[in-house]
Amino acid sequence: MPFTVSEHVSVSIIGMEWKFEGFDADGFERVFIEGDFDLYSSPSFAASLRRRMEQGSIRFRMDCSGVRYLDSSGVGVIIFILQEMRKRGGETRFRGLSGTARKVLSLTNILPLLREEGDRP
Repeated sequence: MPFTVSEHVSVSIIGMEWKFEGFDADGFERVFIEGDFDLYSSPSFAASLRRRMEQGSIRFRMDCSGVRYLDSSGVGVIIFILQEMRKRGGETRFRGLSGTARKVLSLTNILPLLREEGDRP
């Protein structure tokens, strides 16, 4: 695994918090997202992910169970993630998509493009 940073990083921006919580045994970096994934928070979240990718991380497991709200800016970041992972030969898996976030992704036809996982104990 080329990316060896194991520190936990937590970032909070107006209405949203995300945490890089280390790596799972299969090499995926855990990212927990909580709050409103919207116009105010999505640019900073995208910048954080871009920095991680530039440092070599190309496998993310996004836990979206804490996302209360998702707007078109958040959808744009999800599309950015999918495009970047394709370019870099990486992969992103999503879990915990429910409520409004799931509905928005379904209505925009993005949901079928995502690789979803069930919750693990």
